[in-house]
Amino acid sequence: MNIIDTTNDPCILDSVNTLKILDTSIPKIIRDFFDTIPAFKMIIGTETFSTWTYNPSYNNYNAPHGGETIGTIHSDTFNVRINKYYNKATDLAIAATIIHEAFHCQLINWVRRVELLGDTAQKNELARKYGFIFERGLVASDNNLIYVIANAPITVQHQTMANNFINEIAAALKNFGDKKGISAPIDYYKKLAWSGCIDSKAFETLDNISQNEIRKVIFAEKDPASQKLDPDGTPLNSTFTTPKGHRCP
Repeated sequence: MNIIDTTNDPCILDSVNTLKILDTSIPKIIRDFFDTIPAFKMIIGTETFSTWTYNPSYNNYNAPHGGETIGTIHSDTFNVRINKYYNKATDLAIAATIIHEAFHCQLINWVRRVELLGDTAQKNELARKYGFIFERGLVASDNNLIYVIANAPITVQHQTMANNFINEIAAALKNFGDKKGISAPIDYYKKLAWSGCIDSKAFETLDNISQNEIRKVIFAEKDPASQKLDPDGTPLNSTFTTPKGHRCP
């Protein structure tokens, strides 16, 4: 993957460079996103999106995402925006967001190869790896399967990430943390690995205690200063949990 950082943000640049130089010390599935083969291009920028959405199921508000990916199956270039709403986020939060958005790019890029290059092998790989998240009737039809993956809501992609890659993301984050001199157990990184995926069905199947522990870690890294408030006036980092990462300047 070819990563182009256009942010002029020292924290984002440092996080990208650290992920690149980790090389063989991180799992291959993550390392492949940061190698020198430009299977696709990821242009990183910044934007501020601060809209909280009401969640009637829990009678609370969902915080803005840490980032977003803009791309289509018609191009191998994806624009990733890191959300500067979290202007006091830690380097761990930034790294988690970059890895998370890289997965979005990879999923769409797989579909691009299948759709535009007629890659039958890749089509079979998509069905094998991701068919389980769709109804059997959809999986039975190649055209329907590819259409559904390409046009799936973000929450479906999050479900895929959560089910298959949480442990790999956690291992990558731990190696990132070790490189940055951060001391935290692997269990902490497993919680942080859910960053961006707390709207998934997989997360909803967790018990309330696990969900709350995961939120505490994610929000501590995103908002260590506890300055971001939901529409009811509740801090994002409502437990005032101390982050493990370094706060970005």
